[in-house]
Amino acid sequence: MSKARSSLAVLIFAMFPLMLGLGVYFLLKPAPSDEDQIREAIRIVAQGARDRNLGDAVKPISRAYHDDKGLSFDNIRGVLFREFQQGRSISVVLGPIEVEMDPDGKTAWADVDVALAEGVDVSNLEIFPTNADALHFEVELQLEGEDWKIISQSHEPIR
Repeated sequence: MSKARSSLAVLIFAMFPLMLGLGVYFLLKPAPSDEDQIREAIRIVAQGARDRNLGDAVKPISRAYHDDKGLSFDNIRGVLFREFQQGRSISVVLGPIEVEMDPDGKTAWADVDVALAEGVDVSNLEIFPTNADALHFEVELQLEGEDWKIISQSHEPIR
């Protein structure tokens, strides 16, 4: 056996336990909890807004969305489209996301404080410019298949 082949065999043999360990880790890694999936759905909306990516911003929103202001999924998508077309940067900073699950396991509510600003970089909820809005959101989500989808929301200014 040549020296190069011998070195390759030693390398493969040395890497085997690492590869086996990684495989076992990914196979046995627990699935994210419902609460974690709900938090991630809200983060996806925020990141989609930051990136001005309409598809990502509406991905976690249910087609059955309807809120107390009478807005539907199509209305929300239209508002976001119009905002994104203006070309200004959008800053979205999320505070901690509190999640409450209905005992049925198919409905949940999330509360989150959000700082929003256009054309200004807002990096955290503690320090933000006077032209940023601080809002408290109450979000209702429903399990659709395997995905948590936003079905309604309400918000009010933080005083």
